[in-house]
Amino acid sequence: MIIVSVLSVWGSMPLQAHDYLADVDQSAWFVEPSPLMCRLRHSVPLSWRHDAAPQQLGVVAGEVGTQPVHAGAALASTLLDELEMGLFPVITHRGWRPGHRVQVAISAVNFQDAYVAFQDCLAGLFPVGFDQVERTSVLFAVDKDVVTEMYLKHIQLIARYMMIDASVRAVVIDGHTDSVGRAGYNWDLSRRRAEAVRAVLIQSGVPEDQVVLRYHGESLPIAPNSLKSGRDRNRRVTLRLEREML
Repeated sequence: MIIVSVLSVWGSMPLQAHDYLADVDQSAWFVEPSPLMCRLRHSVPLSWRHDAAPQQLGVVAGEVGTQPVHAGAALASTLLDELEMGLFPVITHRGWRPGHRVQVAISAVNFQDAYVAFQDCLAGLFPVGFDQVERTSVLFAVDKDVVTEMYLKHIQLIARYMMIDASVRAVVIDGHTDSVGRAGYNWDLSRRRAEAVRAVLIQSGVPEDQVVLRYHGESLPIAPNSLKSGRDRNRRVTLRLEREML
């Protein structure tokens, strides 16, 4: 268990503890901006002492090790508010032996300018994240291979995302049809639908070597072709983004 609290007074250090805080002249905040993620970074190199009673802000799960502490959106927002008010949030862990305690305080010194830059970064974030564009289905009218305006805008959004997320190495496009008509004709129709989507991506700036094209005709339905609603869902092209393995 990890307890997050806030202190504003510093004094004597208790026994069996490791407490850390950057000195005033070494407290530095850094903003790492990008169109996809904004980070506020602060190093905590030195020790500090205190005797003030903490005000508990929240509790998060965690273990001793190298993994980061994930505070969650609500608690993270509270921590930023405390820092903006000049207070020093403290992360407390039970330590790595009985009777031991580890505390890390985050200094509010020099925070304000970095926080303004961080808010500017948030205002400029791309409107969607990877999870929202990782998989997409584009539906088509009966016997048509034209991408409608509604899907056109979303495909263009996917293209823009691919151009700013360097971890995306390819987009896989799969064309499909319903079961109406001859199998050979449907195979060609699924190809034309997939190529129509591919053309939008390339026209929007995606390099050709990042686009993988496949087409399957009527062979891979996702709904019963005996129903009109099922046939409507089967007349589709799917897009799937592939990322570099971390």
